[in-house]
Amino acid sequence: MKMTTKIKTGCIFTLLIAVLLLDACKKNRDGSSGPEQSGKDNGIQASFFSGYIPTPKAILDKVPKFNGESLTKTEAYFPTKFTLATPPIGDQGNTGTCVAWATSYAAWSAEQYYRTESKTFDRNKNIFSPNYVYNQLSTDCNSGLYVTDALDLLKNQGTCTYQTLPFSDNCSSAVSIAQKADAAKYKIANVEYYLLDKETRKNTTAIKLLLFQKHPIVFGCDVDDNMNNQDIWNNFGAPRFSYDKNFIAQKNIGHEIPVGGHAMTIIGYDDAKKAFKVQNQWGNQWREQGFFWIDYDYFGSGTYTNYVLSYDANTKKYSAVHGNTVKDVFNEAYVFLN
Repeated sequence: MKMTTKIKTGCIFTLLIAVLLLDACKKNRDGSSGPEQSGKDNGIQASFFSGYIPTPKAILDKVPKFNGESLTKTEAYFPTKFTLATPPIGDQGNTGTCVAWATSYAAWSAEQYYRTESKTFDRNKNIFSPNYVYNQLSTDCNSGLYVTDALDLLKNQGTCTYQTLPFSDNCSSAVSIAQKADAAKYKIANVEYYLLDKETRKNTTAIKLLLFQKHPIVFGCDVDDNMNNQDIWNNFGAPRFSYDKNFIAQKNIGHEIPVGGHAMTIIGYDDAKKAFKVQNQWGNQWREQGFFWIDYDYFGSGTYTNYVLSYDANTKKYSAVHGNTVKDVFNEAYVFLN
């Protein structure tokens, strides 16, 4: 697999960032560094801890799509600011478990909280285990996941409580019979997940209404420096690339450099900010105690130009230069409904 590292917020003020040999899942533990860069703007930036793999189109085409146009409620129906109750901010650590955190821990916990009319979150009742999902879909903490695989598992099995299976970087341990029995208690009858395609993601009213009706939205995106430092993420800056340790090589000059992907959960909105509130799982020291904001329009239409690997034979330095392909920042988003 590939290897990744988490960039602390303070690093954005550094002129040059050392390139680590990473992937979209886990930090390089040996401390080795990659080839020199030609400069910050074109340098190959390290990726965050993540673990999201975009779902192939062949699978997406089979997922039922949410029809936002069918909604009859108007903006006046709901408030100008709203935030779901969610479990405390978690920390995926040096693992590629973001999909499991976004789906099982954040989204499923919030769904159950409101469906059972709870008043508080409790690890033994309505906070759910990311490992229950991840350990069944991956053999180690280095592997990324499709969001659809996690959603299918939740739909079919439910998920066990955090108390029953606390988060651990021992991702290869099998889920026990007792843990599966616990998960069965937290299935949601007749639940289905729906894809919010690009046109629906442009429908801010529809997304706000889903949130106000107590439904968090899980999404997967490509990541950049701006996500780490903009007050409201509204354009794509220096990308965070993820690549295996052999990618920076002569044979890959001119080839597209894979950008790291991450899964998170939209849990609110604020019309004054014109932005959606997002719960991440990088600990409560990141951004606003673990949360951050995405511009309404950017969530629907955000794009960036791809990068390819370049090499300067005179300086013997690799760098990333713009290619010719425009890509969506946000690849997919989902909501659970009955």
